[in-house]
Amino acid sequence: MEYCRWRNLNFVLGERSEVLNHLLTSMMNDKLFIVTANMQILDRFMNDDVYRKCLEHASFVVPDGVGAKLLLKKVANVSVPRYPGVELMQDLCSKAAERDLKVYLLGAREEVVIKTAEVLNTEHSRKIVVGYHHGYFDEGEEQDLVDEINNSKADMLFVGMGVPKQEEFICRNMDRLNVKLMMGVGGSFDVISGTKTRAPAFMRNLGLEWLYRVLQEPHKRYKVMGQFCRFAFRLLKEGRE
Repeated sequence: MEYCRWRNLNFVLGERSEVLNHLLTSMMNDKLFIVTANMQILDRFMNDDVYRKCLEHASFVVPDGVGAKLLLKKVANVSVPRYPGVELMQDLCSKAAERDLKVYLLGAREEVVIKTAEVLNTEHSRKIVVGYHHGYFDEGEEQDLVDEINNSKADMLFVGMGVPKQEEFICRNMDRLNVKLMMGVGGSFDVISGTKTRAPAFMRNLGLEWLYRVLQEPHKRYKVMGQFCRFAFRLLKEGRE
């Protein structure tokens, strides 16, 4: 497995099957914090010191969106396939079913996370989701939530609370959590539960999934356009600094 180190982020490079197997092997030896990097995550990383310090604790960074692909091409002259977070999560859940591993889901609205657990448990040959909790809680409740996750004996924790909340939750609690793998998954619960749809295949292939999300919820996503422009400008400067 090859890596690219950039600003204290450890990008893992390879075909999807290679990345997936590498994560599964590594989590048996070390506790993993996985980040799936897209343009929004990288933009915040470059402009938010608190978030940057959080991501620097990540074990591996997987290229999720076109922003990560362009960055790696610019700084390391490597071309890598995208591995969108929702697809990586689904692949990890499939492997969990094969290997008798347990999953905990944290995030989204209560009805969404419940439906996500039902879908994942129905899709596989056995029940893999051993616990779940919605994403609306305050920091004072975190110790009880950490205890609940640990008591579930989960091996994998998927946190779908959006950027930056999901990574910051993992950072604050990774030393207290007994899971083997922790990963922020953004709006993946919405997709898996059927609450929202993904971009059409042609838009995903063109790297425009982010634009599809903006068009779906312009009142919530309008800031993404500004982030895109800022990231593009920083990317042009990258390597000259």
